[in-house]
Amino acid sequence: MKMKHQLSIHDIASQLHVSATTVSFVLNGKAHDMRISKTLEKKILKYVTVKRYKPNSIARSLRTGKSRGGPSATWFPDPLLAFYHGSGAACI
Repeated sequence: MKMKHQLSIHDIASQLHVSATTVSFVLNGKAHDMRISKTLEKKILKYVTVKRYKPNSIARSLRTGKSRGGPSATWFPDPLLAFYHGSGAACI
């Protein structure tokens, strides 16, 4: 069975002949700050709406170092492992 390719900002950038950075600025609401024209901003936003783009939350958390829900980097399923990493005082 073939896996479905998830649309990335690089795919969007390629299709619209702009940089991935430009797409990122628009999607993160920084178009005005980065002096991206309203026309280009609307073009990108329309494209992502039509294509039903959904950001990859795993890629975002790897890039930013922040997670949005789910286990954090300091969560350990094994109390002994948690103790080893210095957060095990509560386990005693």
